[in-house]
Amino acid sequence: MEMALYFYVCSLTVLFTLSAAVKIILKMRGRYEQTPRIVQWEEAIMFVYFALGFAGLLLHYHQLPVGPALLWQAYAIGLFCYAAATHWFPKMHWIERAASRRAYLTTLFAGHFLALPFYFLVARLALLDI
Repeated sequence: MEMALYFYVCSLTVLFTLSAAVKIILKMRGRYEQTPRIVQWEEAIMFVYFALGFAGLLLHYHQLPVGPALLWQAYAIGLFCYAAATHWFPKMHWIERAASRRAYLTTLFAGHFLALPFYFLVARLALLDI
């Protein structure tokens, strides 16, 4: 099970990194301008936030220090608040306006389903020293 979770974290890290690289390339070519600026900011902030989580999980799997438990407890609380509030974020409103209701719901539920193991792993990391 641990190996499968490690593979999941590595795969999701690669997926997020490739997604960020594509967005940077599109931005440099001027093709990312159709995306509202607030959505671009949200994506940039959340990429950094999720990258911190991926780094912590990868450090933990390689048995390297990951920082104090309080940091990961605060991170986990922030992550769960993000998951609960995703519906109200600008990116989701933009998707709802630009696409169909079905596409919006698919994006919302698929995103949470894909991230569910990540939420579990972060919660487990936050509870290590308790």
